[in-house]
Amino acid sequence: MKQTDRLALLDWEKYKEDIARATPVDRNMTAAEREKHREYLEKHPIEWIKFFFPNYAKYEFADFQKKAIRRIIAHDEWFEVLSWSRELAKSTVTMFIVMNLTLTGRKKNVILTSNSKDNAVRLLDPYRANLEANGRIMAYYGKQELPGSWTEDEFTTKGKVSFRALGAGQSPRGSRNEAIRPDVLLVDDFDTDEDTKNPDIIQKRWDWWENALYPTRSISEPTLVIFCGNIIAKDCCVVRAGEMADSWDIVNIRDKNGFSTWPEKNSEEDIDRTLSKISKKAAQGEYFNNPISVGEVFENIAYGKVPALSKFKFLVVYGDPAPGESKGKKGKSFKTVSLCGKLGGRLYVIKTFLAQALNAEFIDWYVRMLEFVGGKTNVYCYMENNKLQDPFFQQVFKPLVAKVRREQKIALFIRGDGSTDATRNILKEYEKYSNCVVVFGDNIGAANSFLWLIQNAHSSGYYAFSDQDDIWDRDKLSSAISIIKSTGSTLYHGFAGKVDKNLNKIKDDSHTPADSFGGSLLESATGCTMVFTKALMDKLKSYHPRYISMHDAWVYRVCYALGYSVYYDCNSHMKYRQHESNVSGGQMSYMQKIAKIKKNRGAKYNVAQSIKTCCWHDMPEQNRIILQAFLGYKCSFYGKLRVMMNPQFSLNKTRTNIQNKILLIFNLI
Repeated sequence: MKQTDRLALLDWEKYKEDIARATPVDRNMTAAEREKHREYLEKHPIEWIKFFFPNYAKYEFADFQKKAIRRIIAHDEWFEVLSWSRELAKSTVTMFIVMNLTLTGRKKNVILTSNSKDNAVRLLDPYRANLEANGRIMAYYGKQELPGSWTEDEFTTKGKVSFRALGAGQSPRGSRNEAIRPDVLLVDDFDTDEDTKNPDIIQKRWDWWENALYPTRSISEPTLVIFCGNIIAKDCCVVRAGEMADSWDIVNIRDKNGFSTWPEKNSEEDIDRTLSKISKKAAQGEYFNNPISVGEVFENIAYGKVPALSKFKFLVVYGDPAPGESKGKKGKSFKTVSLCGKLGGRLYVIKTFLAQALNAEFIDWYVRMLEFVGGKTNVYCYMENNKLQDPFFQQVFKPLVAKVRREQKIALFIRGDGSTDATRNILKEYEKYSNCVVVFGDNIGAANSFLWLIQNAHSSGYYAFSDQDDIWDRDKLSSAISIIKSTGSTLYHGFAGKVDKNLNKIKDDSHTPADSFGGSLLESATGCTMVFTKALMDKLKSYHPRYISMHDAWVYRVCYALGYSVYYDCNSHMKYRQHESNVSGGQMSYMQKIAKIKKNRGAKYNVAQSIKTCCWHDMPEQNRIILQAFLGYKCSFYGKLRVMMNPQFSLNKTRTNIQNKILLIFNLI
């Protein structure tokens, strides 16, 4: 054996030893207990991944990762393109998904291909290593390695699942697993920087995919296709795949607001340091899915700070609608809208939207551009139009603009609660505005006042709670509604952005958003950040709870109880003022916090009782089980243990979980 081979073998054995150490097995579990645990994990893919791959899933998943995992696992027949930036774990997440589908018996024949055979083998290594050495996989699914059918580039498990690594251009013939054609096609790092410089190479590689690899699948049996790769050129295989995929998930290292898309792993400081060491061109290509070809149109392109918008005489919003729709992308086609301005002999591209989008989203971009400018200067809106596009302009664009204008009308519904100060006179000033409705009543408390507003609110597409002492950003509503539309969520809430009475930022790490119904029973959302749909409002109007602690806690928990989708935005679009007069959420001393706990003793339990009374018949069966378990915690110490040990009641912050367990023990929840 050559020295290099000997060293490679030693590295491989150490790799497997690390996996084995990271996946210890509870030997005290009975076979029945382990089987029950396995069944539970298979119903909860995120928890399944964390349990079987703790050494890989070291950081809490970001929302986009969770959505991708659930989206792909939910479909047997699916075409997904993951254009996630470097450091966002697209290959690793793909491995989690494929291992889940193969170990649970849903998929039987996997082909992984890359730009070369060596790279394909390298990408397949983690699959093989975990099947050989992962103690938890062996304990829950049996030993996987099958002697005599186990090489680095091709192997078949004892469960009759085959894996094969192929380099681009290799013949995929003979890839059947007995009578099963490939039902998982993984394409990872298919494009290279050098290859994208040659259109002929790209075409040749794409032809191999279309004419050789893809036809290995069965027509009659469902197949999963996953492309992993950044957009490294305007024309590359990933772009071509994305245009025909069921889902093309493009995620950059930072979001549209400039914040880390995976802050649990990549801090702002780490991103800043990394990007500071490379050019803007390289950063855009590697981390923002924005390949730049300098000098093709403008010879001198500079990246830097844009002058204050008020300095521009006027700005132009220009859009290219690409009205021809793609059937394979559920009606979406590439569209773009840009905000531009000229100052001091320079042309500035200030803000741009570019994505596969529906016509309604295209119109919404214009609205968001206007909100972004915020009246700081004049804005002229244009759209590319010619004889072919004119029907789109006349029949689609103009009616949609009119519709958006109608929908953008905001009504303010205010209830005065019997204040004896100058509040009544202030509210009377609001009565002169046509979109304001002011109602005066007795002081029934903040929670009941908001509940009254819910019951009496006029019909609308969306609803939001507003506190009188907070300051909203211009895009608070538009950004929330845009997220609701794009994600299909029912309720939106976000990071509040606490400030003191002088509007100075206050450090806030207190809020721990729930991501399940069980978690929502223990943790609420900040009401002043909430925006929710008419569907939820109609349900709320039909319920008449005997007890609610606060209106936002009630709405939040009802939404989760009914099985609706909830979206948490880690970005702040408002200033949540904290001062001594706050009804809730103000800066409190340790003793004040203790007093608040005593005052609210049993509040969450009582709200849960109200949910059972009002929502029981509208709830999914699984949520009924969770609710019953929570309501049983006061019955016995065993009932407490059931709640404390149930992962459904776990939140994403250890300190919060410990606090809740203490409160449960003493019946303070």
